[in-house]
Amino acid sequence: SANGPLVARADAVCAAVQPVTGRALGFYHQQLHDGEPVARGCRKDIVRTDVVYRRREPICTSETDVRAYELYRRARDAEAAGAHTEAAELFRASFKTSATIARMYGG
Repeated sequence: SANGPLVARADAVCAAVQPVTGRALGFYHQQLHDGEPVARGCRKDIVRTDVVYRRREPICTSETDVRAYELYRRARDAEAAGAHTEAAELFRASFKTSATIARMYGG
């Protein structure tokens, strides 16, 4: 950002990973994250990729699940646009609409 790096509140941190040679960390890139500076004499490699797969057994195909997933997508869009109150309401509505969507996406 123009004001320097964005830093999450300490109570918002859900995980911290200690660097160990040979360790790899994968995460959804749009999730708020922080990369610490690399120490002198050390190297950090970054690989960005897409993972493409197809489920053998389709899930969340009911009308209710599809409606809940649409609310979830709208919530993600609102969150990315900075409309956090709207996003929270949409996430709540999505998770209340479908227990399956809530279980899969953290409700």
